[in-house]
Amino acid sequence: SFYKKLSDDTPPACVIQILDKVQVLEGGELKVSQLEADGCCTQPSQTKYVKRGLAECIFVVDMDKCIQCNVCSAICPQVVIGPFVVSAAELKESPAGFDARKVAGGNTSAGPHFRFQASHLDCTDCEVCTHACPTSALTMTALP
Repeated sequence: SFYKKLSDDTPPACVIQILDKVQVLEGGELKVSQLEADGCCTQPSQTKYVKRGLAECIFVVDMDKCIQCNVCSAICPQVVIGPFVVSAAELKESPAGFDARKVAGGNTSAGPHFRFQASHLDCTDCEVCTHACPTSALTMTALP
């Protein structure tokens, strides 16, 4: 499978026979009989096999500039950016370098924190998020 290098799971047959061909632009070789009767070619939870890693640059969030508006998350065409609220208990258990800020609005001393989690292997380097950010909190940075 095209995705074997990214996962230890054995991909289901539909990933090998259909998604792999679509990913390498050979979807025109597929027969209609290979698709499901409802027109859907895959079962749920197949996106874990579609991590392409196309981007040469990835976005970096400056949490000091971020106003937590989530515009970047809403506008991302690849659903790469995920905003999360982290409890005080989860924050205590977080690894070093886990960048989070107090949740904006309401009782900011109550303990919940906000952060972005991103799947950089899904990013296509389109930069839509950086242009949409009202505070320029996102910048594109070249991958190492």
